[in-house]
Amino acid sequence: MRTVYFAALLALTLGLGGVARAEDLPPTPASEAVSPRKLELANKVVEISGTESQITKMLRAIAEKFASDLDAKSEAPNRNKINLQIIMQAETDAMLAKWPEMKRLAANAYAETYSEEELSGLVDFYQSPAGRAFLEKEPKLFVSLQPMLEMARETARQAIEKSTSSP
Repeated sequence: MRTVYFAALLALTLGLGGVARAEDLPPTPASEAVSPRKLELANKVVEISGTESQITKMLRAIAEKFASDLDAKSEAPNRNKINLQIIMQAETDAMLAKWPEMKRLAANAYAETYSEEELSGLVDFYQSPAGRAFLEKEPKLFVSLQPMLEMARETARQAIEKSTSSP
């Protein structure tokens, strides 16, 4: 579900230009500082939840959408397919080069957001049969949610057009 939320947020951000602001979120309790144990659990959640592969898949999906949009507007779709391969490889290489820093940021975000007990529960869940099934089926679920995300983008686009059109 985490990846679906992230992907939905990414899709809405790309399509609508807005994101939730940190100041709009409830504060992290100061009493729950990031202990080494929390950080260890957060790192484990990032590792076993497949965050790296999900980011790679999302980058590929974005590149494919970009190339598809280019194909629709282009007289040279074969060139765009070659460009897509180059874009996908460049994005994957760039992401992999940055992955240690991205992983650190993700783990810190988990450690600051969840309690030690919640992180431990996430680890247990992702290691359970239900958690493994969730991770395995999540990409298919995200594909199934695409019409909903498209509807949200279109609804927002129409609302923006309506609010910015001359009276």
